[in-house]
Amino acid sequence: MLLALLSLIPVGLGLFLLAFGVPGRPLLQPTPRNLAAVGGAAFLLGPVALMTLGVAGWLALMGVTIVAVVLATGLRNPPRRRPLPE
Repeated sequence: MLLALLSLIPVGLGLFLLAFGVPGRPLLQPTPRNLAAVGGAAFLLGPVALMTLGVAGWLALMGVTIVAVVLATGLRNPPRRRPLPE
């Protein structure tokens, strides 16, 4: 049970940084509604998922979540094209 509660710290910090911590381009505005939504998601992805799936399943879920976030971020901001040298 203690391990499950401790999993809330890295998951919560990661989600809060992802949602509110990008300087100059925050994904969400820090309103009470958004704070509650991110906190609820952190609770579901942290202790609840760890108790339900076990450590190996939780690590696999975190891997899939990280890959999905990186892909979504990459699709949201396509790379800039450089002009061809003449």
